[in-house]
Amino acid sequence: MQRNKKNQYECRSKASLCLYGIYTTMPRDTKQPQPLDYGGVLLIISFLLFFITPLIYGRSFQWPWWIFALIGVSLLFLWLFIQWEIRREKHQKPALIPIQLLHNKSFSYNLPIILFYNFTAGLFICYPYYLQAYLHWEVMAAGLAILPYGLGFFVGPLLFTKGNKSSSFWIPIALGLLIISFIALGVTFYLIAHPFWLTHGLFLLAGLGHGLIMPVMMRESIRPITLEQAGQASGLVSTLIQVGSVLGGAIVGTLFFSFGNSYGFPLALAAALATIGSVQIIGLAFYYTNIKSQ
Repeated sequence: MQRNKKNQYECRSKASLCLYGIYTTMPRDTKQPQPLDYGGVLLIISFLLFFITPLIYGRSFQWPWWIFALIGVSLLFLWLFIQWEIRREKHQKPALIPIQLLHNKSFSYNLPIILFYNFTAGLFICYPYYLQAYLHWEVMAAGLAILPYGLGFFVGPLLFTKGNKSSSFWIPIALGLLIISFIALGVTFYLIAHPFWLTHGLFLLAGLGHGLIMPVMMRESIRPITLEQAGQASGLVSTLIQVGSVLGGAIVGTLFFSFGNSYGFPLALAAALATIGSVQIIGLAFYYTNIKSQ
């Protein structure tokens, strides 16, 4: 017992001595912490609040005029935020999101790609509802039906890390998979209302494209950014991912339910899936524009 206490005492003494040595010998950080941009934080939160909330609840209220008025107010807050950040940069004050980031063409052209590929969030609103409400599938069966997409989404990052190819190789492939598979899914569900082996395979390819484009764009968006701006850039990318998911869910979901009530749910699902694939063409256009500008 006494030997154990002695060993514990020696271990604590050595640990304390090591911590003291680290504290006294490590170089001190001479940089002064920068004050937080409280005005920028307030404006960007106001923009996101007034922009995302109407998109989430707009369909529940049948899109009245005041929903669009709130979205208009959000754009006003976005303009005020940009002006506020420009003014702080002119006075050499720390900014929440330096506007100079957007002057980097490579970074700016990547942002629309990130925005539009997150429109795939609309799939998880429409497809399970279609299977349960229209085809009367059980909840478990509807969940398993989305499994091919999840499998492809899991395999995509593995291919990216093991493939040893540049981003210029993967980006057109990933976006091409999203475009072709989602548009093909729209055509297939328009012709055949029930899922079958072809739709499962197309969902696998769509998930593969989504799983590929996500790590590629995360790396490509940060690659041209300096170390000092990496935090703000990653924060802007993360915010855009959330905005893209909400915007895609609102647009695709509204299209799906509007068409479903008017023209039937098979056509509604076909239009929703084709829309997800079609907006990726815009992202692909920004990619090739970025290539030409370099």
